[in-house]
Amino acid sequence: MKRWRQANRKEVNAYARAWKKENRDYGQLSGAYLRDERRNGRCDDRIDLATWRKVRAAFAERCCYCGAVDRLEMEHLTPIVRGGRPVLGNLAPACGDCNRQKMTMTVEEFRPGSALEIRRIARLETAPAASPDAHVAAT
Repeated sequence: MKRWRQANRKEVNAYARAWKKENRDYGQLSGAYLRDERRNGRCDDRIDLATWRKVRAAFAERCCYCGAVDRLEMEHLTPIVRGGRPVLGNLAPACGDCNRQKMTMTVEEFRPGSALEIRRIARLETAPAASPDAHVAAT
């Protein structure tokens, strides 16, 4: 196998690049799992890849803070160092710049005006339904 890989290096590299492009979030998610296991020795509160993809889709594959579309990272709305866990409702996609600016702040401290909406979307909840009388009150 090693000789074959050496003899077919171009094909192997092309396959690896294509796989990484198709599965960008897989490596990040696996890394988060490993870090969490090393820190806390637990593995029962992890989300799976399909759920992470649903969270990203709920945010339209955009940063939850600025709307950027490039190089999204897994963002903990309540940081791990402040008691947050990698669970549905505490994870959202964020660009690297926003993720580093936020550092150890909670989403309420970092973006107080949009924190409730970000948390609602992160829980994969739909928008609250308008009451049937809402249009009557406006007229």
